[in-house]
Amino acid sequence: MNEKTLRVLEYDKIIGKLCEECCSVLTRDEARALKPMTDARLIRDELSATDEAVTVLLKKGAPPLGNFYDISGLVHLAAKDGSLTPKQLLEVGYNLHSARRTAEYLSSDLPELVTIDGLASAISVLKGLENEIERCIISEDEIADSASSELARIRRAILRQNEAIRSKINQIVNSSDNQAFLQDAIVTMRQGRYVIPVKAEHIRVLPLYGYRCGIRFPQQQHRSIHHSLGGLQRIHRDSSRGLEGRDHRGDSGCDQTYDNST
Repeated sequence: MNEKTLRVLEYDKIIGKLCEECCSVLTRDEARALKPMTDARLIRDELSATDEAVTVLLKKGAPPLGNFYDISGLVHLAAKDGSLTPKQLLEVGYNLHSARRTAEYLSSDLPELVTIDGLASAISVLKGLENEIERCIISEDEIADSASSELARIRRAILRQNEAIRSKINQIVNSSDNQAFLQDAIVTMRQGRYVIPVKAEHIRVLPLYGYRCGIRFPQQQHRSIHHSLGGLQRIHRDSSRGLEGRDHRGDSGCDQTYDNST
């Protein structure tokens, strides 16, 4: 079919309406690339698939697809032992959640539908990996204490250290011996450090306890977070090398192994 015929038929408007119904960038790209078919067999197959989809919608309502992410590049990166950020792992987890819900939606309370059944069987459900990502990552910028016992231990130590620092600073601020040196008896935070406002002429008089207290914990925390993320990435790598719904098991580095069936 030539371009003039498509313009007369206002094919672009038809595709535009279809794109409005798409739930993600991936499906919109697929919709925009659609062209009219000329092969009678393919046309019959697609019409049959459309009939099946209508049957599913009438019987079960809209599918729980959501605005899923294009993670093809992340899967490829993980398969080559590349590093994924917490944000990227959250995107993987979201897609795994959507895939599992869609597989459940398509696998129950439906008549035999050849095309739909084929699509459902092609969806990889990796519940174990989904659970691990949810357990270990709170947000794009925050890893859960439960990601590993070592990370939990380090964060407890940081809390104890911070409490010791605050206690020492309160002693400094409230000490009558130091009142003459302070502009105000207040403590603020700047770039992660406690700051006491000292008069300019006495700037070197007060002890620097708060500044000197153990720098090692933030470094240890960073290493532990990196180790925990590495564990998730190893699971994702193993899964990405064979996304066929099989039961992948292995050490996550996050204090747990997992089972895709749970």
